[in-house]
Amino acid sequence: VRLTSSDDGLTIGDVVRERMRELQELERRMAAGETALTGVPTGVATLDDQLGGWQLEILSIVGGRTRMGKSSLLLAALNACSLAGIGVHEFSLEDSRSSHADRTLGAVGSVPVAELRALKLRREGFERLTRTANALMKRTNWRYDDRPGLTVAQIVEAYRRAGEANGTKLVTVDYLNIVRSSLDSRAPRHEKLDQIATDLANAAKADRVAVVAATQIGRSAMQRQGARPTLEDLKESGALEERCKCAVLIHRGSVYGDPVEGVDWDPSWDVPNNQRPTDTAWSRRADLIVAKQSNGPEGDVLATWEPEFMRFS
Repeated sequence: VRLTSSDDGLTIGDVVRERMRELQELERRMAAGETALTGVPTGVATLDDQLGGWQLEILSIVGGRTRMGKSSLLLAALNACSLAGIGVHEFSLEDSRSSHADRTLGAVGSVPVAELRALKLRREGFERLTRTANALMKRTNWRYDDRPGLTVAQIVEAYRRAGEANGTKLVTVDYLNIVRSSLDSRAPRHEKLDQIATDLANAAKADRVAVVAATQIGRSAMQRQGARPTLEDLKESGALEERCKCAVLIHRGSVYGDPVEGVDWDPSWDVPNNQRPTDTAWSRRADLIVAKQSNGPEGDVLATWEPEFMRFS
């Protein structure tokens, strides 16, 4: 049972007691052989190990340059959570509905997206596509909203309205930079993003949901060797770096060229980054850089990018 704070507040004993109940339940599930996370699944096992899942009550940011796969990382969490019976609500503010459906079918069903869009699926692929579509039609706990120009207030109203019946625990926003601000149109861009991020963070805490928002980062990373993004790049987007409690930056170095010694690999580093990756491994390597985590470790998480399915694994 979630305790509700009143004007008089709670005692620290109330807060600790509530948390102990949660931890004891997680321990029971782990002892029973279940996978227990303190948050909700990210859809990428190595990232779950680092974060404990996307955490409830906070705003998490997924950042990266264009073509890095920000939408695909959000999609991985939406799929994993809804499959596990956890209600999700996604706000797709930019992608077309047909494009989003293609990417979802490809990622969930291991259907090559390029073949799907070109209508070149073989019989086996089309059968897999049909099975995937039928399975997704049963995922009524996966809510989708593609209305353009939404404000944070409209986003919050929508997931709250559906939340109780849906059991919503994960809210994704794709992407933050095009959420409409409630500030005067003449307000500076960084002030608008500050207000948007603050409002989303407050809503996550009030509703005890995990809010994960994708954002485009500045071009400053392009000036570095290897073009690896850092937390500093988020500062170009106003106060996002300050407002979020967790920031994961996506980097696929193969987009920019060959692996750089001392940046992408080094003989003095731990396995597997102590050797230069093969061309095939490099083309499929994704670095999920945990650049900020208020209550946990930071650092790189290695994942696999599967371009044919437009997904992380």
